[in-house]
Order: sequence, then C-alpha cells, then structure tokens
Amino acid sequence: MGCCPCLCRWCFLDAAAATAAAAAAAAGLLAPAGVVSERHYPELEVREVTLVNGMRLAIKQTDFLADEVLLTAVAVGGLSEVPRSSFYTASMSGVVGSQLGQFGHKPEVLGELLAGRRLALSPSEGAYGRSVKGSASPHDLEVAAQLLHMLMTSEMQLQPGEMDSVMVQVRQGIEAQLRNPLHTYHSRVRLINYDSCYFFDPITLEELDKVDLEASCKYHRAAFSNPAEFTVVFTGNVKFTALLPVITTYLATIPAAPGRGGPRDCRTLTPLPFKFPEQPVVEDVEVDMVSPMTQSQITLPVGLDRATAREQMWWLSAACRLLETRLLQKLRFEFGDVYTVSVASFFGCEAPSSTGPKLWGDVSIAFTCDPANKDRLVELALATLERLQQEGPTQAEVDTLLNVEKFDWENLTQENSFFHDVIVNGYQSRKFAETGDLDAVWARIRLSREEVMAQMTPASLQDMLCRLFPNPCRSRYTAITMMPRPPGLLGRLAFKFATASSSTQIAVALAGAGLLVAATAAVAVAASRRRAAQ
Repeated sequence: MGCCPCLCRWCFLDAAAATAAAAAAAAGLLAPAGVVSERHYPELEVREVTLVNGMRLAIKQTDFLADEVLLTAVAVGGLSEVPRSSFYTASMSGVVGSQLGQFGHKPEVLGELLAGRRLALSPSEGAYGRSVKGSASPHDLEVAAQLLHMLMTSEMQLQPGEMDSVMVQVRQGIEAQLRNPLHTYHSRVRLINYDSCYFFDPITLEELDKVDLEASCKYHRAAFSNPAEFTVVFTGNVKFTALLPVITTYLATIPAAPGRGGPRDCRTLTPLPFKFPEQPVVEDVEVDMVSPMTQSQITLPVGLDRATAREQMWWLSAACRLLETRLLQKLRFEFGDVYTVSVASFFGCEAPSSTGPKLWGDVSIAFTCDPANKDRLVELALATLERLQQEGPTQAEVDTLLNVEKFDWENLTQENSFFHDVIVNGYQSRKFAETGDLDAVWARIRLSREEVMAQMTPASLQDMLCRLFPNPCRSRYTAITMMPRPPGLLGRLAFKFATASSSTQIAVALAGAGLLVAATAAVAVAASRRRAAQ
C-alpha cells in the first residue's frame, strides 16, 4: 500500500489497521484522546506532557540544525528482570521482531514505504531498560509517530512456514558472529571482566535450538505494549503546536495496558551479578585471522563514592583524557608502535537500584599494534598510569585539559545529541526518581562540572588518579590480547617466528639450519646405501 503525500490519519498503516482504528474511534474506545497534564522545565527549556494513556512526552525545541529531530522512547526495566531459564528467549526477541516486522509490516515492505524519507527508528532492550531510538526530518515526524503506534499495538504472529525461515536467518547471523574474530575476542574480555556474568555470555547454536519463538514474540509484544511505561523525548527543530496534532492522533490513541501501571521506579530494578577480578589477569585470546594485527585491552576497576559520584565522574573524564593524551604521545608519536589508542569508562553494569557506598564501573585502555610489540606496550601503558599516580600531571597538561574541556562544553551545548542524552538519561536517573524534577538533574550536572573545573590542579588531579583507580594500578587489572592465528601449520610456524624476539629468531634459525644439515646428511647416506645395494 502506498502513502498519500499528506500522510493523513492512519494512511501509513495497512488497511486492516486503519479499519480497526476507525471502528475503535466510532465505538468511543479511543476517547478521550489527548493531553491530561502539562509541565514546563525553564532551565532546560523542556515542555513535558502526559497523555491520557499514561505516556509521558518531553519536547525540547532547538535551532541547532534545521533538518534534525532526535527521538527516543525509553522505559525503565529490561532483561535483568527475566528469569535465567528464559533469558535467551527474551534476549532474542528483538532479532525475531526485526525479522517478522515489529512495526506492523515485513521489513521489505517497510523499506518500500519509507523510501525517500529521512527517518530511522530502532527498538532495543538492555539490562535495565527498553528503548526506541532514532532520528527524523521535521517533515517525517508524523510517520515516526505512526511507527511508534504500530510498534506498541501490532501483534507479531508466526505464520505457517515462517518459523523455519526465521530460525535459518537467526542461525546464519550467529554463525557469522562465531566466525568473527572481534566477536570472539570481545566476548572473552567481557566474560573475564564481569566474572562470567550470564548477561554477557554469547548465545550458542545449542542454546538457539532451545529458544521458543512463540514465547519470544509474546515477550517482545509485552515489552513495548504499555504506553504508560514509556517517556518519549523529542529534541531538535520541532514546534509543540505542530507536534500536538500528531501526538493526539497517534500516540494518545495507543491503548493503555490494563493492570500494568505506570513508569517503573529505577530504584527497584534487579541488578546484574557481576564482579571485577580481584587479582591481575593476563591472557592471550588466539583467533583465526590472516591480518598480522593485535588488539589489546587493559581494564581497571573504578569505584566512585556514591555521595559525590557526579563530581567524580567529571574527575574521571579528565583523568581518562589525560591518560589517553600521554599514551598517544608515548605509544604512537614517540615510539610509533601503535595504530590507535583510546581510553574510555563504562558503568553500564551498575544498576540504578544499587545502594552500596561505591558506584562501580571500569576504565579500558585499548590499542592495536604489531603482535611482536604487545607485551612491551601493555607494560608501557601500565607504567604510564603508574607514573601519573606517583608524580601527577604537569601544570601545562592541566591547563590544556581545562582549555579543551571548556571548548568541548561550548560545542556540546550547541548540539541536539547532548541535550537529548541529558533529558533521556535524566528521566532514568535516581535524582529524578527522588525529586521528580528534570531541572534539578540539569542543575546537578552543571554545578558539579563547574566545581570540578574550579578545583582542578596538578595535585588534585593526581589525588583523584590515586583514589579512582587501583593504587598501585598493577594490583588489580586485566590485560586481554587478541592474537592472530594464521590457518595451517606452516602459517602458524611462520607467524610464531615473525612475532618472536630477535634472540629467539636467531635461536630458531640456528636450530632450523641444524635440522636442515642433518636432513641433508640423512638423504645423502640413504642415497649412498641405495647405490651400494645396486
């Protein structure tokens, strides 16, 4: 079915959905459809409305880009709530949904309907939340709202013959992952760093055979069927007066889910069972690949004091930037031994419901290099952090950090993505759960940053490097390296020789020469014996 240029009510939906919607409207099932409450956050300049079905919307209009509107629908509660026995069935629901058509149309049909439109929406589910993320042109917001309506109202059902087709496609995707060296490597890194937490255990073909597709479809439907659990955030060139008819037509008419309630409190979430290794772990992960390139990741646990976590997050950001700059200078520009190097923090395992004195995450130092240099570079990276903890940064480095941070902040506050993330994350934060005030969340972010920038000196940053990271840093870390394993015995022997130290290469060469001489002598003796026998 094609779409009319005006995109009038329900015209994007298929005929069956349009007929059902019209019948429901005639019967009064969709009334009253509209806004039941409204609130304004002056500091963030966000307009919040609550719809009759319980869905909450936040609209922030900006003039940064004329043709961009970022859209995220987010709900608290994710895969950590699923029983272990059903975890793979639930985690595969997104993949199954994308194959069957989670927006009410098969993927190939939806692609044709969206042809020529600047619109992309992608549902997903993590450990602690569900989301639909994407972006659209202001002219395509009505279609985006229609897609959200279809996602939350469509019933995905397996038709006869579809089960085998879906399983074949999913199986092919898993087989492709298993052949991917990076997938194998990163899976091993996560299993080591998070104490074999089941959430990071990749699904195998044996586990796939146990997945219940019917149950997976039902789980997907339940995850995205209650509008009262979702907050939908629009950021960009969007006018409330123009968006209001779209909201009341497509979002307010999503039927409420009886008995499901409203947004879940993030303080009640089930945490993942994870723990960073207490002792250093150094491991090489051999993978089949031809390219002679190694990827190494050094990971260190980071614990933030919960009472001052927001301030310490800014300190950690500065420490990561400082460490990355030092490593670039040493590993790349001074020695020329690495292709890339990055330092990043991650706190995705920690549940918002955690109440311990520390907020736990980790910092990873990742770089790619020649396999022969990986041990020396891992040692050099640890020595660089160790030196920063013992001696601290220079005044010039701190001045550079402050200038770069000021420049980045000025640029970030002129981007839709920055404010969009602030709003989306703010609604899921403990601060909002406690205060119900989005402006209070924004004020906390700004004031904590200003406080840290004002206090930053070489001595204060050194102190934070010792407090945030394990001190000494060598007492607790993991260093996992992806080592290429060329196919075939001769290829592996050649690779071992190429990546060995020079003294080892000489020893191997001498041994090889000795074997060659012995083999030549043995051939000569055998030939002389044959001639004597003749």
